[in-house]
Formats: sequence, C-alpha cells, structure tokens
Amino acid sequence: MLKQDILMVQIETLSKVLGKLIFNALGIDIDTSSAAEELKKIQSNATDALGFDLEAWVADEKNWKAEIEGPRWDANNLQQLSDLLISLAEKMMSNSHSQAKSYLTRALALIEYQELRTKTISFQAMAQKEKVNDLLSQLP
Repeated sequence: MLKQDILMVQIETLSKVLGKLIFNALGIDIDTSSAAEELKKIQSNATDALGFDLEAWVADEKNWKAEIEGPRWDANNLQQLSDLLISLAEKMMSNSHSQAKSYLTRALALIEYQELRTKTISFQAMAQKEKVNDLLSQLP
C-alpha cells in the first residue's frame, strides 16, 4: 500500500512538471534568438524535478525507450511529452533544422511507441502523426 502511495505521488509530480513545461513552452511567444534560452529552461526544470535529461533522451537512438518505461510514464505523460517535442520543434524550424528534425522524429517514434504499448489507435494520435509528418516534409 505504501509503495502504491509513493508511486502515485511520483506520477502526480511528473504530470504537474510536464504540464508546467508545456505551459511554459506554449505560453511564451519566443523568437529564434530565445528558442535556445527556452530550451535551457525546460531542460533545467526536467533535470531538477525528474532527473530526466531531455536533450540526451532525444539524442539517444538505442535506449530512449528504457527511459520512459515504468509507472511514472503513463499515457497522459507520454502524450504531454510528445506535445512538448512538437511545440519545441515548431519553434526551432526557422533556424535549427537538424534539432527540429530530431525532435519531430522522436515525437513520431514516441507516438508510435504509445500506440504499441497501449495496443490502441486514436484519432488524436493519427492527427498528431500527420502533423509531425507535415512538419518533417517542410524541413530541408
């Protein structure tokens, strides 16, 4: 019982932090010169609160799934993480094509991973995949 309570607190904390990260990313109208600054703030919050290194996770081609397995990464948290990656990529598209492409590629893989994990297909996931593919096609 105590383990379940501890896990629930960790899940709630993760949800709150990811929600704040998304709010910060979406709520601030940043230009290309401050995109890196915003990413640093998000990275700092994720590292401090969760011990989650967003940049290293996006860059990790082999073990990225291992980082997001476990009880703290439920369907809502994974959805928020993919939303965050897409939002950051959209803001980076004008000047950092390679970083935007890596964020979009990871977001697409994350959406597909979530579908396999839950063994479901949702209209929201299909729309999100279509949006990511459209954004990827706009990159050189």
